[in-house]
Amino acid sequence: MFGQSVSAGFGVAFPRVSISIFEQGLIPYIGVGMAVNSSLTWGSVCKSTSIQLVVNRGSDLTVLGVELATAKTTLAEETRRGGEACAT
Repeated sequence: MFGQSVSAGFGVAFPRVSISIFEQGLIPYIGVGMAVNSSLTWGSVCKSTSIQLVVNRGSDLTVLGVELATAKTTLAEETRRGGEACAT
């Protein structure tokens, strides 16, 4: 068990916000997601954390329930790492 790491993460994604007319045609959307991660390593005990934020936008071209084209772009992606704390 020594020298092995244990990681845990939790994420949440908010529903897509989109506009459609009679559920047909070009449907643009924007989506936001966030994740919090933590890691603990045994041996010399070290703990690290990180927070990640992602913002996507895209569009789906749907006609009569058939998806003809889709596009997705990442507008922002940022990861912030917390300080790594190690016991000596």
